[in-house]
Amino acid sequence: MPNAYSHLVFGKLYLKNNKKIINDIDLDNFYFGCVIPDINHISNLERRITHFYDNNIFEFFEPKNSVEYSFCLGYDLHIKIDNLWKYGIRLKHNISLEENLKIYNYLDYFLKKEYNIDYSYFKNHILKGDCDLLKKLNINKELCEEWKKRCINDKIKSKNGNNIYEKLIKEFLNLL
Repeated sequence: MPNAYSHLVFGKLYLKNNKKIINDIDLDNFYFGCVIPDINHISNLERRITHFYDNNIFEFFEPKNSVEYSFCLGYDLHIKIDNLWKYGIRLKHNISLEENLKIYNYLDYFLKKEYNIDYSYFKNHILKGDCDLLKKLNINKELCEEWKKRCINDKIKSKNGNNIYEKLIKEFLNLL
């Protein structure tokens, strides 16, 4: 899974490319949904639960309004991005998990350089995300708030990459 920053940038690009829906989207909960699946890193929930290996996000959450729908849309986008990277890049090119983490860090740097979007653009959206939307996953508000803080840490971790990383990232962007 790419880092939070990459998921947020991909969310912004998704909305830019789907302008018809932007007026109906609650940006706070859309961006919140873009980062929340990885809360498994600080919770007792297994990745297969937070990443819906066995369920459909929209069927599970049953959104009843634009806030809930926006959250589900961001959440679903996160899962699709993860799967696209996993199957379209990592497994295809037999990339180790250790090397994959280095590529994710470079991906953040690459996206920042390419699109010039600061973490600050996303910060207030993430902080305003509705933690009550996570009740069905048994995630409490305290854990939710902690994850929000970790997702907006304002640090692009690495600009250390190489031509192979850049080639893989460009290949991935073409898949989007």
